[in-house]
Amino acid sequence: MSDTTVSTPFVWQTDELVLETTAVSDLAAYLYEGEYRRFGYERHRAKARIRSAMARATKKGKLAPPVSSPPKYLNVRNLLLFTCARWPELRGVIDTIDEAATVKPLPDMQIKVGSVVVDIDDIPATYSELLQKYRLLRAAYLEEKSRRIDAENKLKKLCRQQSKRRQDGAKRYE
Repeated sequence: MSDTTVSTPFVWQTDELVLETTAVSDLAAYLYEGEYRRFGYERHRAKARIRSAMARATKKGKLAPPVSSPPKYLNVRNLLLFTCARWPELRGVIDTIDEAATVKPLPDMQIKVGSVVVDIDDIPATYSELLQKYRLLRAAYLEEKSRRIDAENKLKKLCRQQSKRRQDGAKRYE
């Protein structure tokens, strides 16, 4: 880089959020300095490389989608973790995050609904008492089974809604 640049090329690295256009411009200026110094198509191509890498990473889940839209603001910590993993030459320049940190999205939490096992401790002496106890246990079992099926259906619906929200980038519709 030239002598006129600041010692830290990414002044926004200590902030919580950064405007996407600012981050793309700064990253392109540092990573593709020769192309970025030229104006016109070369500068546009340098920025497009950064945007393309960010879009692919967002699609794969390695980079979080923008926090707001429009204008698009990105989470700085997430962006820096991604850029350090994608372009190792940035590790010496970025001093805000831990360089040894690896970026891995957390796996989806899996929730399962359990079932109830009923043991009969005291066996009734007569057949009519046994039949009555059997009917009570059978009714409790069927009720528990229907509640479990309802809970599983609600859980599936909730998981579908959360994955759709994740794919849509947590857009807020008002």
